[in-house]
Amino acid sequence: MTSSHPRLISPNGEIFYPVTEPLTKARAAELVAAGALIAIDPCGDGCTDVTWLTDRERKSALARGMTLSRRALGRFQQWQSPTGTVVVLVDGGDLRR
Repeated sequence: MTSSHPRLISPNGEIFYPVTEPLTKARAAELVAAGALIAIDPCGDGCTDVTWLTDRERKSALARGMTLSRRALGRFQQWQSPTGTVVVLVDGGDLRR
């Protein structure tokens, strides 16, 4: 049986659930500065083919001001695991250059 609730699964198997949507760019930057992970769904089609940024890529995205490379479509969403780990999901855009 599969769950009807949206979820995001990290490479290490941790499960995340949506908290709010959409986040402002400023709030997304605050969460990442506080240690949130970043996941990218460039197609914006509901968490398929998600790319998880490395710590180095995360710091680089934060240093560039969390600027989306595809602004028209991209949005930020906050997801959180039951243990409290936070993920900023870039839905329909990308932070990498």
